Amino acid sequence: MPLFVRLPRGVQLTPEGQLYCERLASVFTQIEQATRDLKQPSVKDPLVLSAPHSFIQYWLAPRLSRLYARHPGLQLRCRANYSALETPTSGGYQRPDTDSSH
Repeated sequence: MPLFVRLPRGVQLTPEGQLYCERLASVFTQIEQATRDLKQPSVKDPLVLSAPHSFIQYWLAPRLSRLYARHPGLQLRCRANYSALETPTSGGYQRPDTDSSH
């Protein structure tokens, strides 16, 4: 049973080919989504970003919509600091996975 016919400039689906294509479309969509999911592993914990206030306000904030569009499940927590010298070893930094109540 032919699914397409050859034409001088390409191919054309036969009625059977069109029906076959329509029935397989959802399968191909599922394969495409599964492939996308593999390329973009899910992260359950939020991403915590500690950065200078000006960086978050003027650079990151205008780009957040694109970031969330590319990574729909992303949970982002921004922690603005006001010192450019605040580093993990300066004492102004606390790891997000530590509990300060201990």
